[in-house]
Amino acid sequence: YKNICISYIKIEQYENALKFLNTAISLFPNDSDYVKYLGITYKKMGDTLKSKEYLEKAKMMGEGQQR
Repeated sequence: YKNICISYIKIEQYENALKFLNTAISLFPNDSDYVKYLGITYKKMGDTLKSKEYLEKAKMMGEGQQR
């Protein structure tokens, strides 16, 4: 999922990235990378409020933490 999400972000297909990120978060809720990428996606979409929320959440979870 990570490579697909990153690819969608890179080619600026943010809606597709959001779909994959939300699916990934439901499958891997403790993986902070997906939460971080969600924050990055919202930032690129211009939603600074949601971006900040998810980036802070990812930081609190501990980046790269997977269980």
